[in-house]
Amino acid sequence: MAKGAASVWLARRYGLEAWGVGLVGFLAVTGHVFSIFLHFRGGKGVATAIGVLSIYSPQTCLFTIIIWAMTVSITRYSSLGALVSFALLPFSIVFLDSKEKLPLALCVLVLIAFRHTDNIRRLLAGTELKVGRK
Repeated sequence: MAKGAASVWLARRYGLEAWGVGLVGFLAVTGHVFSIFLHFRGGKGVATAIGVLSIYSPQTCLFTIIIWAMTVSITRYSSLGALVSFALLPFSIVFLDSKEKLPLALCVLVLIAFRHTDNIRRLLAGTELKVGRK
């Protein structure tokens, strides 16, 4: 989360416009997902995206976390929580912040959905592990 928040904070600090700050945030998430240090393999990007949102659009970040927590508490699937909360990101960023920030939301949604394709397959097959299960 810190790398996402720090990158957006620095971009704002150095006067980038909203689209530039969004691009920096997206690149932070992309860099986490396709890390050069891990031979272009990395995480799912959810925590880094939350870090980006925490500075880029705090109210949208809070909404995204709430939706994730509600989904996980009902279904016990963390991956489904991420997919649902980020599927709502384009709508929430427009309604809670500004439509000029929509490009970041769409790009992050696509990237996170792409990284969760294996989880989606397991969810559909009924083999995805629930939170707290081994």
